[in-house]
Amino acid sequence: MYDYLCIAYRFFAPTILYMVDKGLALNLLYVTTGNSEGHGEIRRRELTRAVDRLGVSFNDTIVMNMPEFEDGTQEWDTEQLALIVQAYATERNCNCIVTFDEWGVSFCLP
Repeated sequence: MYDYLCIAYRFFAPTILYMVDKGLALNLLYVTTGNSEGHGEIRRRELTRAVDRLGVSFNDTIVMNMPEFEDGTQEWDTEQLALIVQAYATERNCNCIVTFDEWGVSFCLP
């Protein structure tokens, strides 16, 4: 089994570390806790540790627990997701969004 947070950490850590090193303000948004197999609270604790190791304040991290965006094999409503991300980015005055491409993390698994 692959831990999606470990995979996301692998993909995003270099970018996050670069931004932290440059002194940029970061806000992290997760729309799922990774609870598809009932491990949501474990994944949330893993995320807390990962964010801390990357040098990002957990106060600047939002973890939503939206069943419609739970990880797994279901397809997400990308229009609804875009509205959520747009609202978050507008509220936080973000000028850059870094995310997975249209295939997400699953396409990257062996």
